[in-house]
Amino acid sequence: MLSRSFKLSAAFVIGFWIIILIYLFGLKREEIIKSEVDISKLGNISGLASGNIEYLGVYFADRKIGYLLNRTEKLGEKILIHHRSELNLSVQGSNRNVNIEGSAELDENMFLNSFYFRLVTEKQELVITGKSENKRLVVKSNLEGFREIELDNSNPIFLDVGINRYIAKKLHSHTKRFGFRIFSLEGFNTETVDVEVLGHKRVNILGEEVFANHVRKRYKSFVVDSYIDFNGKTLMEKSELGFTLIRENPDNLNSKYSSLDLITNFSILPDKSIPDIFSLTELRVKLSGIESIEGLIGGRQDYTNGLLVIKSERVNKFSEEISSEEKERLTAAEPFIQSTHPDIISLAKKVTEGSKTTLDALEKVNDYLFYNVKKENIIGIPDAITTLRNMEGDCNEHVMLFVALARSLGIAVRPVGGVAYLNGRFYFHAWVEAYVDGWRTYDPTWGQSPADVGHIRLVSGGMDKILDIAKYINKLKIEVMEWR
Repeated sequence: MLSRSFKLSAAFVIGFWIIILIYLFGLKREEIIKSEVDISKLGNISGLASGNIEYLGVYFADRKIGYLLNRTEKLGEKILIHHRSELNLSVQGSNRNVNIEGSAELDENMFLNSFYFRLVTEKQELVITGKSENKRLVVKSNLEGFREIELDNSNPIFLDVGINRYIAKKLHSHTKRFGFRIFSLEGFNTETVDVEVLGHKRVNILGEEVFANHVRKRYKSFVVDSYIDFNGKTLMEKSELGFTLIRENPDNLNSKYSSLDLITNFSILPDKSIPDIFSLTELRVKLSGIESIEGLIGGRQDYTNGLLVIKSERVNKFSEEISSEEKERLTAAEPFIQSTHPDIISLAKKVTEGSKTTLDALEKVNDYLFYNVKKENIIGIPDAITTLRNMEGDCNEHVMLFVALARSLGIAVRPVGGVAYLNGRFYFHAWVEAYVDGWRTYDPTWGQSPADVGHIRLVSGGMDKILDIAKYINKLKIEVMEWR
């Protein structure tokens, strides 16, 4: 049972980043300059270079797993962009369809007036809306307990699907690099997308060779190469995660496609097996493919000259000071961690009744979630209240509810993400660290307190930080050096 429960835990991190990267598809850029681009040739591709419809197949390892459809229309001085996409994802043989729809209204300068985003899975319907008002972007959501958020829009915030239209206006200056603030779905804040125009390249689309503008975009730690026609529409895109999006005929909209197994394709095989990981008190590994060591340092982990040492709290005590500002941040509510909700507060008091110490309360929360939350793979965006209502989920639902319950009690707690070892492989996973005169690990999905030393923390923080572990997919390599 533990093996199956654990493997389910990797699905969300990978699945959600696939969703985000697909939705970011509207970020494709074009370079509008006089050059050797054969515009007439582009126009021959089944009429796809003109018109208001953009249809792309989503592929992984040469298998089509979904599609993306953008439709653009102009009403007076306004531009409306409608988006729809569908992905067929699989976890241990169980298929999950993910449907995304959205829209954006842009003004005559291509700046964002409003947007609508809707994510529908078997277990969730998430709606996020935004409207620009007096140089503020007002964001609302159907998340239970969500409070309206206002973001400074004096320096315009873009929605992914509208940026390429804006770039089309700017590229007359032959500028090769751009930076844009976009609204981040996973963090309810803004992030920067950096764009670099690399020149022209021939690509084969629908059996015809055409010139395309080659553009590279960077979102957080992700790098995506896009190939775009003279109208700014995407011909092809390749991401570091191994996904390819290709321009196709809209007649293929209803064609069948394969499913992508999120567990099988994204686990990490170390150089050697580790015996009885649950009983070990220390693990030493060498990591390659690491971009930042910030998440590796602190608590029970020490990273020096490429060697990471993880020591168990069962036989070691790790004292560490954090600032009062950090403590305040780690006891506060967040959009996906609704720790001030009355139902969260009520359950936390009930579960921890009779606790004599903070550690006792945390143990009770950990045990309660392990025994009462059904282990089920969920493709969607986890939050504490939805998990409380459904009492099912993978590691991310367990973590969000744990953090909300603990924070409602005034305990500083943070979600952490990384990889964890089981049956010869490392899988992407999430668990919890609570601060009680130092950091202590809890894994409510596995029912571990503390978590075994096969849990390697790569990042820590809120939802947006946890999702950053996806940058290590297809990059992270683990060499096992020693164990005790």
